[in-house]
Amino acid sequence: GAKELEIWNTYRTGRDAFYRRLDQRLEFEIGLGSNVQSSIYLNNTSKMGIDNLGQKISSYAVSISNEWKYKISDPVADPLGFALYGEWGIGLDEFELEGKLIFDKKINNTLFAFNAVMEKEWETEIENGEEEIKSEQIYEFDFGCSNLATPNFSYGVELRNHNIVMEGEWEHSVLFAGPAFSYSTEEWWVTLTVLPQITALKGATSGKLNLDEHEKINSRLLFSFHL
Repeated sequence: GAKELEIWNTYRTGRDAFYRRLDQRLEFEIGLGSNVQSSIYLNNTSKMGIDNLGQKISSYAVSISNEWKYKISDPVADPLGFALYGEWGIGLDEFELEGKLIFDKKINNTLFAFNAVMEKEWETEIENGEEEIKSEQIYEFDFGCSNLATPNFSYGVELRNHNIVMEGEWEHSVLFAGPAFSYSTEEWWVTLTVLPQITALKGATSGKLNLDEHEKINSRLLFSFHL
């Protein structure tokens, strides 16, 4: 029965050419039982960049999504916390399915977390008046470690490995890493992460980085309010 409202803001910048992107999600989350919770999201994405002719282009997209989490074991009471995660989302030109294996463990004042993510996207493109559906698979591995410095403030580090497979071919693999900070009270909490791109493990386009499909900097500011 616990309810929470979360506001996500993810800002991405820094490619070979001028590029800015802002992803925002408004999430309403509710606990449905001792081990089950669900959420509804309203998502919007704004992009701005330049095309091959040097002209400014921009786009805006809106979608909705729904997630489900099922906790199998607890990170404090059990040797290892483990949960299953599923999400579907739909927009005007795309449909996606996402699954996660969520692991976490709390040792004294330190929390460790690892997510293994698989996502499948189908996007509709119009070329020469004809409709074409293209598919993309995303494999992501996320690790975080956070230390509770005071009863309200914690700090840590986050690592994110993002892989894209297009039409059956592994296109690229990129590693992000950076600091994370969080402040919480009984009524609300806020988290800030700043993740620069460290290296492209596959598909580098600019030195050791991939600045064609990914950005130099990803940063996220997340607010949450208990209802």
